[in-house]
Amino acid sequence: MEKTYEELETICANCSISFRIKDMKVNKETNNLVCVNCFSNPNCKIFKIR
Repeated sequence: MEKTYEELETICANCSISFRIKDMKVNKETNNLVCVNCFSNPNCKIFKIR
């Protein structure tokens, strides 16, 4: 069975953490999908959440 749009996951281009695609934002400068955290704080250094 195919996944619906709400179930698709991708990796943030900045922090490399997997998120659902519906929770991602497009960075206008790089045209990459980034998570909400990286979108809000473009210079963040988070690489892993435990």
